[in-house]
Amino acid sequence: MSDKQRESDLDESFESTDAPELNNVAETNEKLAEAHIGTETEAQAETPALPRVLRWLLLVDARASVIASAVAVVAVIALVFGIAHTKNDSAAARQGEPVGVLSARVSAPPSSGVSFADSLISTGLSVPEDPAGIIVSDASVTNDKIAPLRHATDAIENAGYKVGYVLLDVNTGATISYNADTAFYSASSLKGPYVAALAHYGLGDGIESLSGLVSATIEQSDNVAYDILRGSNGSDVMRQLIDEAGAENLPVTAATSDIDSAMQTLSVASIADNNYEFVTPNQLLSMWALCGQYLASNEPGAAYLASEFAIPETSAIRYVGRAFGGTWSKAGWYPSEGGSLSTTVDAGVVREETGDVVLVVMTNKGSDFSVIDSIALELLELHEHMVG
Repeated sequence: MSDKQRESDLDESFESTDAPELNNVAETNEKLAEAHIGTETEAQAETPALPRVLRWLLLVDARASVIASAVAVVAVIALVFGIAHTKNDSAAARQGEPVGVLSARVSAPPSSGVSFADSLISTGLSVPEDPAGIIVSDASVTNDKIAPLRHATDAIENAGYKVGYVLLDVNTGATISYNADTAFYSASSLKGPYVAALAHYGLGDGIESLSGLVSATIEQSDNVAYDILRGSNGSDVMRQLIDEAGAENLPVTAATSDIDSAMQTLSVASIADNNYEFVTPNQLLSMWALCGQYLASNEPGAAYLASEFAIPETSAIRYVGRAFGGTWSKAGWYPSEGGSLSTTVDAGVVREETGDVVLVVMTNKGSDFSVIDSIALELLELHEHMVG
């Protein structure tokens, strides 16, 4: 099968499943409602980091039911008066959380000849390693602090699904990872790195002349707009990003035998040459670490794109991360249940007071953002223990 035919097969299988058509607001809202993601204003997306107590109110107000809200209010009162100081990790107690019971490293741009992947491959200090596989590197944190993340991970896997994730503290180089070299279907999550690369390595401020296509691709995850951008501008900019990130130097193991078979059939020589691909959390992290550096810079096009990445209509990182700081993100999802393309992915940056955090969460459970919510929240909470 030719490379062109492989890409065509992926595109056809993906058509009209990951996003609404251009300007189809009704369908967008319906999809968001099904995924339990509420639309937000740009001002909301830029809300600064909040105290821990207020996060519960913010999260519950955004998505939870009346009953869940009541539980959260009681929990807040308990916290204020010292009745309860720590989260109860039992399933019953966690029902009040809006995310439900399913409730890397780069301190500077790579030097010449050294890719970002080298810093991922370097083991560094790993203290401790969770018995079940969650690894915290270059930071000191006790296993009891890892337990909520472990419980969220177990809930997903006990339901029969795979999950992989990684978080990077850009300032310290500390990471939290699980199945970070395990490949899942990217779905539309690759649209984010492509658009950032198009501006960074190609168009600069000229990216604003394509604002209609950019907004549709990043905010609405529109497949047609993305196809037009790639068809008109090619893949060289994506290749530059992937090469600088060293993404293709990282180890890759398929999450399931079905994914492994699909990778043999549908993947091409380079991630850059497919609109959608099979990638690992570490590979997406390596790309987003560089994208985050660009978006935070004063380089041409960066400020405009940063404003776009702050307001995607569907993103667990935006929803959960806004309680910790501003966010830039791009999600992807595919509803096929049990197949090799079944996936929910979110990747991006949370701009905490202590510095930027890059995170990626991937699962083979199709179109279910509650899974991403649950892991993203616990990752960010664990990171607070690491820096606090």
